Amino acid sequence: KVCLLYLANKEELEIHHKECYLTCDICGKQPMYSNKRAMEHHREAHLQIVCSECGDVVEGKKGLIEHMDVAHNIQENETCYLCGKVFPKHKFTAHLNSHNREKNFECA
Repeated sequence: KVCLLYLANKEELEIHHKECYLTCDICGKQPMYSNKRAMEHHREAHLQIVCSECGDVVEGKKGLIEHMDVAHNIQENETCYLCGKVFPKHKFTAHLNSHNREKNFECA
């Protein structure tokens, strides 16, 4: 959220930010785009989630994904809509590029 207001000094700016921008009541951070939806998305990162594999408690969906990958070697996968093969998310884009005839990398 940018309101384009110019203030005379840093103290006035800090007061304005507290009034103008939403602040997380859990960690005190302000999401980059401070609106109600952005704040809800930010607060989801604080949710405590129990791992279905081992019972460990992690913070947020991102924390659960990282935990599953590190602790249980389980990665989120993507299924190719062109050929049906399954790839880890970090390799999926490279696989999709293999379907087109364009060569994106040149040997120098």
